[in-house]
Amino acid sequence: MVNRPFVLSDLLNLKILLAIMAALFVLGASGAVYTGFYLKRISLAGSLRSKASRGVGMGLVPKLMLGFQFFISIGMIVASLLVSRQVRYLRNTPLGFNPKNVLVVELPQGIHAAAGDKYLKHELGADPDILMLSLCGSNSLPGEYTSIDVMEYQERKVLVKKAIDNISVDANYLPLLQIPLLAGTGFEDKAENDSNGHVIVTALFARNAGWNQAVGQTIFQPGETDQVIGVAPDFHFSSFHNPIAPMLIFQDPSDPAYLLIRMGDHTSAAVIARLQLAWKKAFPQFPVSYFFLDQHLLQQYKDEENLFKLLLTLSLLSIGISCIGLVAYTSYIIRIAIFDIAVRRVLGASFEDIFKLFGRQFAVLLGIAFLAAFPVSWYLIGKWLNQFSYHENLKLTDYFVALGLMAGIVSVVILASVRLR
Repeated sequence: MVNRPFVLSDLLNLKILLAIMAALFVLGASGAVYTGFYLKRISLAGSLRSKASRGVGMGLVPKLMLGFQFFISIGMIVASLLVSRQVRYLRNTPLGFNPKNVLVVELPQGIHAAAGDKYLKHELGADPDILMLSLCGSNSLPGEYTSIDVMEYQERKVLVKKAIDNISVDANYLPLLQIPLLAGTGFEDKAENDSNGHVIVTALFARNAGWNQAVGQTIFQPGETDQVIGVAPDFHFSSFHNPIAPMLIFQDPSDPAYLLIRMGDHTSAAVIARLQLAWKKAFPQFPVSYFFLDQHLLQQYKDEENLFKLLLTLSLLSIGISCIGLVAYTSYIIRIAIFDIAVRRVLGASFEDIFKLFGRQFAVLLGIAFLAAFPVSWYLIGKWLNQFSYHENLKLTDYFVALGLMAGIVSVVILASVRLR
């Protein structure tokens, strides 16, 4: 369910075994002690005369147990609603570029790879189903880690030296990902070893540097000087766990690690077939490896999706356990209060009056559980959300939905129990 490996050795260690034994001892001992004290207070003679335990109220221990089940159920429902919204947010929020219909092909590395890269790009470029091709370095695939290098540049008219995120791409990279330029021009297609010393900066980098006019500014590297020719909008290169970082985009088509293929709609099967044929000629000694960029980016949030599945399952389980306890306690109370119910009915009490008589104490218990679950779940869910730089917010409506759902379940159980009696 959570996509984690699990082996027997995870259980067969001293800490886990001691914890299991301690839990079993506490549960067994508490059950035995409670039963002993409860039986000690019961009068056998009174029980034989049917005078014991009349009334419509619950004891303290049943109230605590059922209230705790309500507390857990409400918290789990709220957590499930929030995680569900966060997963949808991660899936549907615009990234600043378009990853759909982009096939990513992993390229071999080494001295013999260059000729194969050229042949592969040339063969695929003739396919009418392929809209654009781009070569990029290992640090330039969205969802991966950028390179971080020390650069010198003017920041608010002061020369500074800072470590900056940067990627290496070719001239087609930004157009293929459909990232427009806010100012200046893009890269021109050039030969592999033709270094023209041009760089594109993101809008955040320009703002942090205090540049009103970014185009024409200079970036200094050891042994190289690069001139800013354009400004790209900010985009989510990494996951939503991290804030958008200021970035430099260099043109460097040498030693590519990935080939990006922008395809038309509903053409992936034909493009993959063409890729496999061209690959056999370009790299006969290597197996082809490819994946879709949008699916690759979603893998960053696999843990969140697994967490949602786990929470949903645990929520249903906790609600089921609460219903079992609720049915048991309601049936028990009605059974021992059958004489009181009969008297009230003879005196003219309606079915609604009987329902309110039993429902009132459960409503109070549910209200207390709700008030206890509110601050605890708000704190714990808030801590979980803090791992994301961009996230949904917890809403009060989530709590009212959880309360309404539990109130509906409680009402149905009590209604059915009273009707059956």
